[in-house]
Amino acid sequence: MKKIDTSYSVFEDLILSNNLYVDKTSYLYRLITQGNRYYFLSRPRRFGKSLTLSTLDAIFKGKRELFKGLYIDTTDYDWKEYPVIHIDFSDITYNSTEGLKDKIKNILLFIAEECGVVLPSSYDYDETFKLLIIRLARKEKVVVLIDEYDSLLNNNINNENIEEIREVLRGFYSVLKA
Repeated sequence: MKKIDTSYSVFEDLILSNNLYVDKTSYLYRLITQGNRYYFLSRPRRFGKSLTLSTLDAIFKGKRELFKGLYIDTTDYDWKEYPVIHIDFSDITYNSTEGLKDKIKNILLFIAEECGVVLPSSYDYDETFKLLIIRLARKEKVVVLIDEYDSLLNNNINNENIEEIREVLRGFYSVLKA
């Protein structure tokens, strides 16, 4: 019998540790094959948003072996590997808005390196994000997954620099809007 462990938020770790996974891949299959270009998934805390994004990450990276016995493995999904930019804003800590920009830029440079893309380190965080998407899109459609999109604002709601933090995030998200 499989274990039930609610502490996992990474799909691959959950599957490889032989824990119970309630199969929601039929919903994800419909989401990615019949849907729109952009989605905003909002649920209460501890309702599986991070696990859902991690599951999408594994799907878009073509990790079919993790989905044996699950609904999506029985479909006509092509399991093509897409470039994925997966950012979790809850992992970002900083001392200043310049530190925040540097942290975001360093995450993007790391993702670029993992994807085999070389980016100039002289660009600002938003320019780095834009260039990363452009260069990855030369290979294939790009998937952007953002977890805890609002955690920086929520964690700093009483910070005197909240407007500066909001402007940094506006610069980041404006790349997606464009």
